[in-house]
Amino acid sequence: MGGRESQILCGLLLSKYNEQALASLGFESFAEAYNVLGSALNVPPATIKNYRDELDPYFPNRRKGWHQRPLRRHCETVLKEYGDLPLSELVIIVKTLFDPVADLVESADEEEAQASSFAKRLITGQAAEGYFRTNYRTHEPLVGGLLVDTTKTGCGFDFRINFSDRATFYAVEVKGLFDSGGSIQVTEKEHYRAEQLRDRYFLYVVRNFRDIPFVSVWRDPLNSQLKWDLVSQQQTINSWRTGV
Repeated sequence: MGGRESQILCGLLLSKYNEQALASLGFESFAEAYNVLGSALNVPPATIKNYRDELDPYFPNRRKGWHQRPLRRHCETVLKEYGDLPLSELVIIVKTLFDPVADLVESADEEEAQASSFAKRLITGQAAEGYFRTNYRTHEPLVGGLLVDTTKTGCGFDFRINFSDRATFYAVEVKGLFDSGGSIQVTEKEHYRAEQLRDRYFLYVVRNFRDIPFVSVWRDPLNSQLKWDLVSQQQTINSWRTGV
């Protein structure tokens, strides 16, 4: 599914099912939904709101939306294909835009747990990363650098910033918070890279997805004003082996 189609689909879900859609995705307000879904899809939050407004006249809700203008062709295509779907099916389709196994639910209890955790996982992951992709050039030390996405490599940071005029690079670890404040946790690998790279390592925290997101950035975060506490956890991981 293309980027624009994904954005329209999010707007359609919010337009047709309103507060039911919010609850199914784990959001508490439409502002939060616009912020998180827009950032995760690498577009401004207003994009999701605009698609919702455009589709509002085609559903029996209390909003008029953009009722004085014709529906654009790309919105009409999505409306025809998905507009008649029930809430449960439409929610799964939207969730799988961000989580490819969101439709693999084993039980009613698991389904309820997924609904409550979906928004949180999106904020701490894809939404915060998408916000960074869109806005990183506003942070002075990163201006002029070439962005390299390392989120899938497990290297201890989410993005690498390369510069044509120097041999070294900057590393950026991105985190997200629902509210304006909260706790941030880094993994052992992230901590190691921050120790190794020192002032070339940036902790980029997107705060307040619940309302109006803003950013705090710490360079060399382990040696900044932040106070870090070691949290140790023991975990048993099962695996299965066979001969072939």
